[in-house]
Amino acid sequence: GGWDAQGRTPLGNLEAVLGGAFPSPATSSKEDFTVSCGVCYAYRLGEELPTAACVNPQCSQPFHVTCLAEWLRSVPSTRQSFNLLFGECPYCTMPMQLSTQQQPQS
Repeated sequence: GGWDAQGRTPLGNLEAVLGGAFPSPATSSKEDFTVSCGVCYAYRLGEELPTAACVNPQCSQPFHVTCLAEWLRSVPSTRQSFNLLFGECPYCTMPMQLSTQQQPQS
């Protein structure tokens, strides 16, 4: 389809010209777009992918377990009990816990 200044919204025109739909807040969530780690800002850290995330649905920021553990350990208010770190999300300060136990590689 071509550009139709009278019959379509600017977004509708872009979708028609480019031949695809743009993501919408109504059909997408933040996790669909934010896949880089909130500490190191990279997607891949060696072989590690961001698998930890803030439990606050308004935040849901993903993190590499390694990066989040290091960040939490650097914050004086973080508590540790065996393999669990108890601290706050670096983005929204929601209380969170992180297991530092190594997961078996599959």
